[in-house]
Amino acid sequence: MDNVEIMLEHIKMLSKHENMKYFVEHGKMFIGREPSENVIKSKGFEPKIKQCYDNAQRLLLYTTNLRYFEGYVVFEGVMMDHAWNVTPDDKVVDVTLEKVEKEYDKGKDEDVYYGIEIPEEFVVVEMIKKESTNPLMIKYVKSKK
Repeated sequence: MDNVEIMLEHIKMLSKHENMKYFVEHGKMFIGREPSENVIKSKGFEPKIKQCYDNAQRLLLYTTNLRYFEGYVVFEGVMMDHAWNVTPDDKVVDVTLEKVEKEYDKGKDEDVYYGIEIPEEFVVVEMIKKESTNPLMIKYVKSKK
């Protein structure tokens, strides 16, 4: 099974769960990604492996014109909960998986993403309330009911 098929099977499974209905109906699929050096022009932002929520939320604040998404990625044939950023022209910027690729020589297949955009205002309010970065998808989806 290729990465797209893995993702489609996962979405089909999620669609059977009432609490994931909003996510499935409003989610968006992305295939592949844009190298971050094409988007992030200033230096000083250093992502950390296994810190996708922190990396993507901080990058949202660190740069302009990026959006924040949470959902799932199929990387190296494995489905994972994940967070990433998206450019205005709908290209994924994923500094976390880029870092993994550079450190471990991984990522030979084209990654497949499916997630929902969480507005910057929602992300910032949650960061201030918690004084940290956390997964936000479930909280955001509940706020839409």
